[in-house]
Amino acid sequence: MEDRKLEFRWIGYCEANNKVWGWFIDANNPNSKNRYGGNEVYCFWSVVGKTISLNKQRRNSWDIEAVQKKKIDNKYVQITEDQLVEMWPDFRESLANRMIFATLAGTI
Repeated sequence: MEDRKLEFRWIGYCEANNKVWGWFIDANNPNSKNRYGGNEVYCFWSVVGKTISLNKQRRNSWDIEAVQKKKIDNKYVQITEDQLVEMWPDFRESLANRMIFATLAGTI
């Protein structure tokens, strides 16, 4: 399987319940080339340090921005990937493993 270059477009963290939610594109995917990820974006969510949930969705820019707004309204604050890795050191490995599993299972 080729290495995926993931470009995180938004990561939110809710301190009250220690949850993260975000979305990214697979930069190697030709359907993910425009600013908002074309038609295919990946959304993830989890309690920090627990199992990551992941799905691939067909969304346009206003759809994903509406979800982001709901997260912000629910006390999620935007953080960087580096900030996420500071609080969850094996995040990248956990996400990569989840993507491999979901790809092999045919769920993304």
